[in-house]
Formats: sequence, structure tokens, C-alpha cells
Amino acid sequence: MTHSRPKHPQTNGEHLQTGKPFNKSGGMRSREILANWLVCIAVNSIESNDRLDFFSDPIGGDGVSCDISTS
Repeated sequence: MTHSRPKHPQTNGEHLQTGKPFNKSGGMRSREILANWLVCIAVNSIESNDRLDFFSDPIGGDGVSCDISTS
């Protein structure tokens, strides 16, 4: 029995490994967005309010985490 690849890469996590950057997210890849989001929800679950958020990096990095309660 042979296994064929699914038509949509997002159904098997392939996009997290090999996906291209999203233009609407400042060039971040899905794995970078997921990692930044997980860090934010972990920190925000400890804090009493949602103070950590992430944004695209203007110089092309993996994203920028920001404490929005101080800005």
C-alpha cells in the first residue's frame, strides 16, 4: 500500500516546516508566528493581564515580543 501526500500541506504540518513567509505578517513564517504566539500566551497566563504581544520585525527577524503594558 502506498501513501500519497495530502493535497493541502497544512493538513500534515508541512507548512510549519517548509512554508513560505506570509506577506501580511511582515514576512514571518507560520512556525515563527506559532512560536511567538506560544511565548505570549505562556507569559500572559502567568500575568494578571495580557501584557505581552508580538509584532513583525522591521529588519526581517523572527518577530519582536513587546511588553505592551509599559508602552
